[in-house]
Amino acid sequence: MGFLLNYDKYTPNSLELITVITKLDVKLEFSQFPKKYTCDGEDVSPKIEIYGLRSDVKSLAIIVDDPDAPLGTFNHWIIWNIEPTNIIPEGIPNESELTNPIKAVQGKNDFGRVGYNGPCPPLGEIHRYFFKVYALDTFLDLKAGSTKKELERAIEGHILQYGEIVATYVRLAPISTPTSITTPPPTPTITPAYTPYPTPTTPTLVPTELQTPTTQPTLPKKRLENLKVSIEPKKAEVKPGETTNFNITLNWSPPEWRGEMKISVVISTAGLEKRYEIPSVTPSSNPPINVNIPFELPSNIPPLTYNVTLEVKAESMVAKDMAELKVLPGTPGFTAMVCIIGVISALALYNKLRDN
Repeated sequence: MGFLLNYDKYTPNSLELITVITKLDVKLEFSQFPKKYTCDGEDVSPKIEIYGLRSDVKSLAIIVDDPDAPLGTFNHWIIWNIEPTNIIPEGIPNESELTNPIKAVQGKNDFGRVGYNGPCPPLGEIHRYFFKVYALDTFLDLKAGSTKKELERAIEGHILQYGEIVATYVRLAPISTPTSITTPPPTPTITPAYTPYPTPTTPTLVPTELQTPTTQPTLPKKRLENLKVSIEPKKAEVKPGETTNFNITLNWSPPEWRGEMKISVVISTAGLEKRYEIPSVTPSSNPPINVNIPFELPSNIPPLTYNVTLEVKAESMVAKDMAELKVLPGTPGFTAMVCIIGVISALALYNKLRDN
């Protein structure tokens, strides 16, 4: 059990009173915010689990802060006078005084609103969000709608236990498809200056079965029977500024099939999903098509785990495969970064299919 020392402001009998603050175990269901709990989603408060409460605890208070905000620490939620419990349920209503699903009082966050407002950092910046839980020896005589500073003053001298947990969130900037990727021009339609098979204007004695047809027969078009795509390796780890390689293999049957393919790459992390659509392409050679793609990561890409999903559509078939790219911590400090992995991989595959 960990503990802190809390020095109260009064000194009876000329001796300073020392209170031992024991540690609480606080848990969330995630370490990277799902979109649901942010300004990009439903913006509801997450479930919080609290363990190790002492029997003499009378109430709980919670403060949620972002210390990475551009203008200094930014408060997202303050709530107090919660009766001791192990579970703070998801979706606490943004009301000053609550009776359901828990009894509690809420104050104003730095958005100027009562209740919870989730992460909403500037695009490209990864921020940390601290969930701080205080177990108190009393219920606070603090009016609803109070500020974080007022709550912090009110809990002084009443803290029996304390615990915290941190989760992160990043909002990636949208990426537009590069202008260098263009749809191949359509094949021009040539109208002949004459009719290849004119209708006879005079009677013919040739039997109908042997007459020249008025239109050329159309050969049956090969239909796609199977479509597969794969990415290797399935998991890769790399530090910012380094390069890793993925091998993409595309296969279909029958091999002589030549039809239109639509390719897209989906990059997702921390509740965020971005889809990059690539112009349609028709393969010019038989499968399999193999492409080795080097991924050179910028030095300031956020150190998160990215899911890279390749999706290929042709006729009524869809083929998918997924790889996991884990960016390890590199140089300290996180700055705005546009993730270009999807565009690079899709462009390489597009060029391979078109040029073969």
